[in-house]
Amino acid sequence: MIQSPFTYIKQSIGIKKGNPVVLDFINKFISNNIKQGYVKSLLQQHNVEDKLSIPKIN
Repeated sequence: MIQSPFTYIKQSIGIKKGNPVVLDFINKFISNNIKQGYVKSLLQQHNVEDKLSIPKIN
């Protein structure tokens, strides 16, 4: 077992279960920010691009 986290970001998005419209909006929002390079730019800005990864978006 790893005792301490080795990669994590202290961020999250929480929504109430059972609301597909909100879930779709959140998923599109995150996907668009990844596709447009915003998430990558933030990782670079904070010098963690070699420590954290970004999920692949189709």
